[in-house]
Amino acid sequence: MIGGPGGMAMAGFIAGVGYVDCDHILAVTLLTISWAFSGLIGVGPHISALDMSPQHAGLCFLYTFTVILALGQTQPFILLG
Repeated sequence: MIGGPGGMAMAGFIAGVGYVDCDHILAVTLLTISWAFSGLIGVGPHISALDMSPQHAGLCFLYTFTVILALGQTQPFILLG
């Protein structure tokens, strides 16, 4: 419910960067504001892992982020290979 408006706001600020002429301060400000809305999009998986098993949340995060980071690191090699 929060992810939709958060994603739209984030996309709007990023699209606004394309219309900034030569004002680098405004461009960085728009990117910073869009980055602030990213917390509304990615909060769901973190909360549900904590809610399901608060005693084992650390291990859940460890395994989840290990897989995510491994895929992010190998993706360029897979796509270019």
